[in-house]
This record gives sequence, C-alpha cells and structure tokens, in this order.
Amino acid sequence: MSNGTGGPTHTGSVLKFAPDGVGSMFADTGLDFPFGLAFDRAGNLYVSNYNSNTIEEFSPTGEDLGVFAYHWREPALYGDV
Repeated sequence: MSNGTGGPTHTGSVLKFAPDGVGSMFADTGLDFPFGLAFDRAGNLYVSNYNSNTIEEFSPTGEDLGVFAYHWREPALYGDV
C-alpha cells in the first residue's frame, strides 16, 4: 500500500504480490491517503482513507465497490478540553 508519500507508486494505491514476489496494481481509485487494510471472508478488501474519513470497499478482483463507511470528524480547536 502506498499512501501517496512513499512506497513504490506514490499515488495512494494498493499493490498485490504473487508468490514469486512480482507486484502489480490491485486498486488505485477512490483512495485518499490509504492507511489500513482488512479483508472479509468473501475476499473483499476494505481500505481506510485517512484524508477522506471513509472506508473504501474493493472486490477480490480489485473492482471499486464504493464507500463502505463514512465518518465525519469535527474540527478540533487547540485548547478545547
């Protein structure tokens, strides 16, 4: 996974790797600073998008299935307790 600031693609994408170590693009749409990955039993991939406060869902073939969940963060003010 590249969050756009490092990794092999610098684009905010998810790569998959074959058993022989060869990497290829798996998902590169709908991602805005991807930060974490999880899979369900069906093989769908869920990627947390830090900057957009969403969790994006991808099929086992890499098809973007859209936003799975959304969370709104209230802006914090320094000094709030």
